[in-house]
Amino acid sequence: MENTSDGIPDNVNGAIVNRNQTNLAVAPRVGLRAVVESCQITESHCIFRQVILVSYKKLSQKCGIGDNAAAEDSGGAISAAKPDWDPRQYLHFADERLRPAIDLAARIGHPGPRRVIDLGCGTGNALPVLSARFPNAELVGVDSSPAMLEKANSAGFTTQLADIATWSPPQPVDVIFSNAALQWLPDHAALFPRLLACLAPGGILAVQMPAMHNEPVRALQSAIALSGPWSKQLSGVTSAPPVLEPAAYYDLLSERVCAVEIWITQYLHVLRGEDPVVQWAMGTSLRPYLDALRPGDRPEFIAAYSKALRPHYPPRADGTVLLAFRRLFILARKQ
Repeated sequence: MENTSDGIPDNVNGAIVNRNQTNLAVAPRVGLRAVVESCQITESHCIFRQVILVSYKKLSQKCGIGDNAAAEDSGGAISAAKPDWDPRQYLHFADERLRPAIDLAARIGHPGPRRVIDLGCGTGNALPVLSARFPNAELVGVDSSPAMLEKANSAGFTTQLADIATWSPPQPVDVIFSNAALQWLPDHAALFPRLLACLAPGGILAVQMPAMHNEPVRALQSAIALSGPWSKQLSGVTSAPPVLEPAAYYDLLSERVCAVEIWITQYLHVLRGEDPVVQWAMGTSLRPYLDALRPGDRPEFIAAYSKALRPHYPPRADGTVLLAFRRLFILARKQ
């Protein structure tokens, strides 16, 4: 059976992680069955994860992306002249956004991939992680945003500008890694089988997606969009659709692969600054609404969203704000 133990310490740089995860795993050659259990952290996974983290930090400092890149953010203001994915805004919480990528990379069990793809690589935050994890592999970051890829390119990584919804490699690859990107795409029932078809025999599809659709940080976005003077501007605008339930991904993948592992982790991010949950959303899920608004309407929209969020994310006694963030992880190995 695939190893379902987690490599996440209880507390890493201020992030508290819920270890009581639900795991669905397929046992190859034993028959397909769902296993629900509490993860047990093994010493080898902890060491393995820390090795990747140390290697990542060395590479990211050399390349100028990742944690250090967050310092380039000048307060997280959205540029009205360029309503597109804003690398600086996204990197405002680079460390928090990176942890799931490290956790996912640490669990990829391929013995020696030659070709690794980071699908939806964005600014390239996870590329040093993958480079440290698979130092002998040909690594390519794929994204549809030129602004995001410019950051990854400047760090010296090979990238490809492509629509990740229709991307396919010229030849089969050994690992397709996707961190917080596929949730933006519709029709996962067609998407995931197509990605599996892009893998070489024994290849691994490794995916992490936010599972936050019903949380206030997400649910209030559409409510505010429909209720204010900007409602006509935002008619038909939505953020990422909700991901499927874990069991649905199991049903979708289990007949197509020899092993699949699915789990959910809830990270408790300790955020600082003024309305930090709003700043977090401005880098990702709030972007479609902000991009659709006239520049002059954005401040009022953000102010209304901030006011609606504050009761749900109150400051703690030390002034920090806690954001509980659920993420869905999937590892699927092709026969």
